Amino acid sequence: MGMRIRSWMCTTLIGGLVVLLLAFAALASEVDLQKAYAYVDENKEQILADWLELVRIPAPSKQEDLRAEWVRQKMLEVGLEDVYIDGLKNVVGTLKVSETAPTLVFAAHMDTVFPMDIVLDPVITDGILHVPGAGDNTPSVVALIHTVKALQAGNVTPKVNIVFVATSQEEIGLNGMKYFLETYDKPIDMVVAVDGGLGGVAYGALGIQWLKVTFNTPEGHSLSSRGKPSAARSLARAIDRLYNEIEIPAEPRSVMNVGMLGGGTVVNAIAAEAWFKVDMRSMDGDILTRIGEQVRQISEEVAQETGATVSFEVETDIPGGQLPGAREHKLTQTAVAALESVGIQARLSDMGSCDSNAAIGKGIYSVAIGVTRAGGGHSVDEWAEIESIYPGIKQLIYIAANIH
Repeated sequence: MGMRIRSWMCTTLIGGLVVLLLAFAALASEVDLQKAYAYVDENKEQILADWLELVRIPAPSKQEDLRAEWVRQKMLEVGLEDVYIDGLKNVVGTLKVSETAPTLVFAAHMDTVFPMDIVLDPVITDGILHVPGAGDNTPSVVALIHTVKALQAGNVTPKVNIVFVATSQEEIGLNGMKYFLETYDKPIDMVVAVDGGLGGVAYGALGIQWLKVTFNTPEGHSLSSRGKPSAARSLARAIDRLYNEIEIPAEPRSVMNVGMLGGGTVVNAIAAEAWFKVDMRSMDGDILTRIGEQVRQISEEVAQETGATVSFEVETDIPGGQLPGAREHKLTQTAVAALESVGIQARLSDMGSCDSNAAIGKGIYSVAIGVTRAGGGHSVDEWAEIESIYPGIKQLIYIAANIH
């Protein structure tokens, strides 16, 4: 009996010690996390300075060279490994934990929709930054750099390898992210696209296709145009039929819009060329494919009826859909918890439209989250709330520290 009591007491003591050690480890982890958060609070001026510096660097899609070099230098300064600029001007750097740990990608696009010669003169009024590119997506790129610094300051060791990517050409079809996913030579387990408004967590992908439809006919003077083919006539008939004959379901959310059209040379000549661009979007990939096929079919029928030829050019093709269990996936739930840790209630959505789409299209669980409250995107009146970037960075720190 005495031996049994001593054995029971020993087992109890060991069990208690294990519980205490686990509790201490959890406490230490929380302490480290708070130290990382403290880095953000203590370095607000530097974060803002980097934001102002980067926003002054123009970066139209396909012309991100100057920003790419800025990011490359910052990645080297913070000690990321394997820092490089790839063939499409994405900038890549890695925070390595081990060869066997899962890999998480943090991606934020560098490019903007504004030309190289646009005036980029930041103005701050009542805590609001006013400048083209203030919110989309300059602060997200800055947030990546300071997430690394904060993890180092807090002595936080992630449970995953983290690849930080500043992507190119997001605004014209996620080209940079697609290229990175095709060429990166290691498995990728999860992706966080840092893009959008603070508080949002998008775990699905809105599929998008942009199609340019061009009609061509022989040239001629308007005096001799009676009864002859005209590309303008073909265009008008096609657009009318698209809107009247293609059924666009309300659920799952889907849209079709002819947003641009043009053609002709002078008013007194037959329009030998006329074109329109149609924007098609849907949460259902099959519906998106069906709409695209109908646009092509109707355009081909109209060309035959009106004596024209027709050609098609796909300008954007962004994957859509949702991976099984995406809402309940650990990445989505960790993103929600990250916002809760900084006192923000998450706004969940199944309809993302950014670099995360490319990852979802590859079967990689991904979310899109933002780091600022901003408005006026893609306009010269763009603005962002400066104070919002600080909790925005903290949510990235939380994800980096807790995902596994």
